[in-house]
Amino acid sequence: HHDAIAYTCANLAKTLSIWVVAAAQLNQQGNFRGGEGALMAADQVYHLRECEKGDGALYLSLTESRYTKYMDIGTYDEPGYWIRSKGPYLEETIR
Repeated sequence: HHDAIAYTCANLAKTLSIWVVAAAQLNQQGNFRGGEGALMAADQVYHLRECEKGDGALYLSLTESRYTKYMDIGTYDEPGYWIRSKGPYLEETIR
């Protein structure tokens, strides 16, 4: 199921020249249940990770990239995002 959705989204993005951002929960081995098709269809795969500071401090770790240089958004020591308690969204930190 995840494979079919992932490849449909990848084909749409390519056909329409648009970005598609998808979020999914991974299992303990870092894979989707039922296979890695969704990871294989993506051009970039980021993992949302908690920072040392805790309290909603997060950074994005680029774990797979097909065309671009590997670069994280934030670090373990310095967050790139904060989870806000009022509403389910992330707020970018000021650098």
